[in-house]
Amino acid sequence: MILIIIFYIQVGFNAGDGVHYYSAPGARTDSMKNLTTMSNINIPGKFVFRLDQVETGNGNIIYIIHYVCY
Repeated sequence: MILIIIFYIQVGFNAGDGVHYYSAPGARTDSMKNLTTMSNINIPGKFVFRLDQVETGNGNIIYIIHYVCY
């Protein structure tokens, strides 16, 4: 018996609340083997994200994740 286990890389952010998250394009797929050549700022292997914190009027804090593209 031969057992083959394949793990895919997850790339992104997760707020831990089950609602607010961002997965980079191709995350958890075979394309992640090329992660060192991928970019959202035209520099291979580099990604830039912006995280904003917004306070609502009822005391909640919301984190907004921006995937920066150039």
